[in-house]
Amino acid sequence: MKVPEGAFKQEKMINAADAARQLDIVADLLTIAGADPLLGHCYRRVAARMREITSGTIGSGELEDIVLKMPGIGANIGAKILAVVRGERPNLLDAMGKMLPPALTSLLLLPGLGPRRVNLLYNELGIESIEQLELAAAAGKLRPLPGFGPALEQRLLVTIAHRKKSVAERYCVADDSAAAANARRTGLAL
Repeated sequence: MKVPEGAFKQEKMINAADAARQLDIVADLLTIAGADPLLGHCYRRVAARMREITSGTIGSGELEDIVLKMPGIGANIGAKILAVVRGERPNLLDAMGKMLPPALTSLLLLPGLGPRRVNLLYNELGIESIEQLELAAAAGKLRPLPGFGPALEQRLLVTIAHRKKSVAERYCVADDSAAAANARRTGLAL
């Protein structure tokens, strides 16, 4: 009996949590870039479904069934999502990252700022970094934007100040540790 070609080929398994993270990043970048909101929504829906997979991994064929059978996700968008998850478009994130200033995505790390607000900051005020955001917030320039106000400005300023302090303290501790290690190594007392 002849065995069909590829009969023993193992199906590629995909880590569902990694796939969800990657799709969330693509959705965020699409939103920041001002793409059709429905496109980002599709990526987020599939990411949410990936997080529901309790086994941790999913077969490529099972993934295709899930994505293409989700209501509201057509074959074209479904194929693009599958290509991203399967790693068939590894340069997609790089290409999307080149469309936007590199520091822009660091704004997403601040509580209260999601991709829509980052899009507003970038397109309305030209803010590309946390430093620029801090200056604009201190000058009260965020308030006129929809969804921004004095309370959010203040929270952002407090958060940025706290992060700066944390980073400074971390470097001081690292410097002290390096100095202590050097003193021990050379036999000099501090």
